Amino acid sequence: MYKASFKPVLAVLAGAVLLPLSAVAGVTVDDGIDAPNSDYSSVNKSVSIGSNARVGDVDTVNGGIRIGEGTMAGRVESVNGGIKISDQAQVEAVEAVNGGISLGEGVIVLKSIETVNGTIRVPDGGQVGGNVSSVNGTIDLQGTLVEGDIITYNGAIELQGAEIMGDLFVKKPKGWGFGNKKATRVTIGPGTIVHGDLHFDKAVKLTLDKSAQVGEIHGDKVEMKESRRMR
Repeated sequence: MYKASFKPVLAVLAGAVLLPLSAVAGVTVDDGIDAPNSDYSSVNKSVSIGSNARVGDVDTVNGGIRIGEGTMAGRVESVNGGIKISDQAQVEAVEAVNGGISLGEGVIVLKSIETVNGTIRVPDGGQVGGNVSSVNGTIDLQGTLVEGDIITYNGAIELQGAEIMGDLFVKKPKGWGFGNKKATRVTIGPGTIVHGDLHFDKAVKLTLDKSAQVGEIHGDKVEMKESRRMR
């Protein structure tokens, strides 16, 4: 899975040397701009898109990305830098290699959210049309609808009032050499619904609230406890 997901990242790196000098200085896009076919890129600087705008893809190498409130954008990708998407924005997909991904309330991601080293945080009202996946970072979903699966290797999973239409996976890294042998922490809090099953390929410490609804639990290294109330 992650081999395929790196293709966009490699494309950003390969294209970095072709970017104009203006991209190296960073990019700031004003509020309200209507340019859905225009892409914005930067190297070693941040990219900031204003509020209530329409733009194409947004990417950066060694810099952060900010998407303003109510803005519509294409794919949002960062190699080394965090991504912040403000309230009520809509983007096609979000991907970071070394950096966290933080969404505001009511943000819609039409496809997937992926990170390698960084936390993914989605608050109330968030919607994700595909998978939410991380290698080493925490996945923290609060009142979020996810149409696909939740996938991690070494990162914790925290679900509070979320609805997951697919399955939840904690996978065992193979051949990477940096796999975390400690048990992965999975918290499924009040009001959470996982329509699919829970698949644990490595040791997991699972906290399951009594009000949560989940499918079958698969895995022979699961330390489970129930909790009536969590944060």
